[in-house]
Amino acid sequence: MRASKRKSPRYRPTKRTFSPRIEALEPRMLLSGNGLDDDPATTLGLLIAPAGAPSLEVGPMPLPQVSRDPFEGDCLAPMEAEYPLEAEAGEDAASIFGANPFETFTYETEPNGLPILHSYLAAPAAIYIDFDGDDSRGTVYAPYDVDGNPSTYNATEQANIVECWRQVSAYFAMFNVDVTTDKSVVTTGNPLKKQTAWMVMTPDESNGWSYVNVFPNSTSMSYGKGSYTTSRITVIPHEIGHNFGLRHTSEYNTLGVKTKEYSGELDPLHGPIMGVDYAGLVRKWTWWHRSIPDPQTLQDDMAVIAGDLDNYPGDGYRPDDFGGAAGSIANATPLFVNGASQAIRGIVERMTDVDTFSFVSTGGRYAISATRDAPSGLDVKLSIYDSSGVLIASEDGDPRAMPYTMVYDQYVSMDLASGTFYATIESHGNYGDLGQYLLRVEPLPAGWSAEDVGLTAVPGSSS
Repeated sequence: MRASKRKSPRYRPTKRTFSPRIEALEPRMLLSGNGLDDDPATTLGLLIAPAGAPSLEVGPMPLPQVSRDPFEGDCLAPMEAEYPLEAEAGEDAASIFGANPFETFTYETEPNGLPILHSYLAAPAAIYIDFDGDDSRGTVYAPYDVDGNPSTYNATEQANIVECWRQVSAYFAMFNVDVTTDKSVVTTGNPLKKQTAWMVMTPDESNGWSYVNVFPNSTSMSYGKGSYTTSRITVIPHEIGHNFGLRHTSEYNTLGVKTKEYSGELDPLHGPIMGVDYAGLVRKWTWWHRSIPDPQTLQDDMAVIAGDLDNYPGDGYRPDDFGGAAGSIANATPLFVNGASQAIRGIVERMTDVDTFSFVSTGGRYAISATRDAPSGLDVKLSIYDSSGVLIASEDGDPRAMPYTMVYDQYVSMDLASGTFYATIESHGNYGDLGQYLLRVEPLPAGWSAEDVGLTAVPGSSS
């Protein structure tokens, strides 16, 4: 374990800055002088929960008995070869660094350069990603290290840790839990100490493994290969899922014989976090067959995690960040403004959550987008209202986005008069359609339009 002097009350930690940049338009948009097609958006039923799935609405989340192990502390062997050793390219690049996308992100460091990061400091429970080594269980695990100097963290190591923390935070954004790199949450006597799931990222492991159903932890209980900090970040939510009591998402044939320990692509879009998540473009918590004890046992990933966290204040889900109600412009929050751009980040924490925002038009054509922020599982429903509260546009899935590659991100391009308009963000409504989003409003040059073309170009021209 790295020896690092903890901060005294007079210690002033080092500041590092990161400046996320908001581009005018998504790079996959096509700007065209032609008008947009008028075909209506359709609702694509993906990953629909089986009949009888527990509700994700506000209120206590009962823990399904079928989803818990009857014993504590059973140890999973390291992942089989089917669990990938390297990640595929194309991890989401958006940021979770606060509600204002135009703010510069800063973080403090320990004296040795370790970034001190919290996704939700006020949460009553934590997920601690331990990068500085550990010996809490009697086995010495070396720190995360890239440059051959395990006693300090250079700029590259810091950037890797921040990005890893950012993505892991996104997978747990809907839950009332703080994803952190701060050892204070597991340090006896520290005022920040809280009930914690503890995972070590170390070069001393060749893959990932975890004890099952052991939350909260007083020592490290989950472990991942150090290089997965950049190449296989989803090993962390996978192993922390075990820590909370989840088993693998598995597949069985019609005779009830297990055919795959790690379930792969459940539909053309989704990959299960507790299975082979990289099999889909969107990695999500699922409600599916678990690996034990039999094919009739279904596992509701989100209910299990929330069920552990609802032992503390709340229902296991994060408190609502923005007000709003379906079909209403009441309780709207103004978007942040930077020049002609307007934007905000938020979280859909529950299926019933509606976040309402206001923005100002100076007249002309605008591109309005609601996209996943970080590797979010949210399938966004975007609605636009005029100053009287009349619905004037809505997007909730796009039939042109085959094979579902861009269905989660919604885009509207329209002419607006001068005045105040409103946007609401909701979940599409299928299982696991929760998480972070980025709402943006951008003016377009006269005569131009914005269209989400997915991965396929469409004809167009400009002048």
